[in-house]
Amino acid sequence: MVDRKMEEAITQFCGVTGASTKDAKKFLDKYKRVDVAIDAYYNDPNALATMGRQTTSSQPSTSKLNALFDKYKDRDGEDITVDGTIKLCEDLEVDPEDVVLLAIAYELKSPSLGQWKKQGWTEGWKNIGYVLFTFSSLGHENDHTATWA
Repeated sequence: MVDRKMEEAITQFCGVTGASTKDAKKFLDKYKRVDVAIDAYYNDPNALATMGRQTTSSQPSTSKLNALFDKYKDRDGEDITVDGTIKLCEDLEVDPEDVVLLAIAYELKSPSLGQWKKQGWTEGWKNIGYVLFTFSSLGHENDHTATWA
């Protein structure tokens, strides 16, 4: 039986990649962290070959983006607020004060710091195609990769 944390990681991995749960489990078993596993899924051609899987270039799913938005949105409102943004950062193991979040905020048309509207969220992620923001490639010393599920 898969534990709750692994189930959440599999759900997150599948939400971002569109991969099967079987593939998600393989990548998560190998790479241990969701962000690293997703990074490998998209950026390491050898990882896909070893897993016996072909790459796909499908458009991000609106329903999956909406489900992700709903996970972090304020219970009493229509938007993701600062509390949801902090939870998102915790899930991604990203410091909420990291400058990369400003780039994400710009792409997702955030109306103010730590706030996200559903339309900007959905259209923004579709426009950038679930781009994986690798902090180390943006000049940061850590090896976190901000990914979405």
